[in-house]
Amino acid sequence: MIDPERFLTDTWPAAATERLGPFTLRDGAGGGKRTEAATCNGVPDDATLDEAEAALTARQRPLLFRLRSDETAFDEMLAARGYARIDPTLWLSRPLTEAPSPPPVTGFAIWPPLQVQREIWDEGDVPETRRAVMARVAVPKVSVLGRASDKPAGTLFVAVSGRTAVVHALHVRPECRRQSMARHLMAHAERWAMRRGAREIGLFVTEANAPARALYGTLGFEGGPCYHYRIRD
Repeated sequence: MIDPERFLTDTWPAAATERLGPFTLRDGAGGGKRTEAATCNGVPDDATLDEAEAALTARQRPLLFRLRSDETAFDEMLAARGYARIDPTLWLSRPLTEAPSPPPVTGFAIWPPLQVQREIWDEGDVPETRRAVMARVAVPKVSVLGRASDKPAGTLFVAVSGRTAVVHALHVRPECRRQSMARHLMAHAERWAMRRGAREIGLFVTEANAPARALYGTLGFEGGPCYHYRIRD
């Protein structure tokens, strides 16, 4: 099982982090649960968890924790306190052994993203607060603009953590789907990543996202459970 924290810290970071005993508290600045959830190194005692909950509440942050799939004891502890389990998430990946050759002019590696890419992300529920996460990334990174029929068709973001390229925020416009655009976007991302030393490409996808899982399955991605969240109102 991979540890998601290194990949998320490198390729989808919080705006700020704070250590509190075994806990890492995060300020996501609107970047979504991946940037907002607190994590714990080990299993806390009740008093330490009380302190973390109080700190989150004082900072007006959600009572939201991310747990690896093997953190059973801490998961049971949160469940006993009334936390709901949400968004079980998979890590899917495949090795990069040969640079792909996508069709010409189907994609362009661009940084910073163009206005049309920002518009595509807006359409795909990737607002400015999440695009700000991309700007914070300090490791090698790029966006890919996809084109179909000489029109902007889709976009994604990819960054390299160690030898692993991690893809985020892939979105294809509805009218451009079923034209292999997602496949072309991924091929351009892989080609860019291999030139920067990546030997693996992967991504996080929720178990409930059946269309995305099916797509990545056709591209040779494999994996399994990685993490989930516990949240309480």
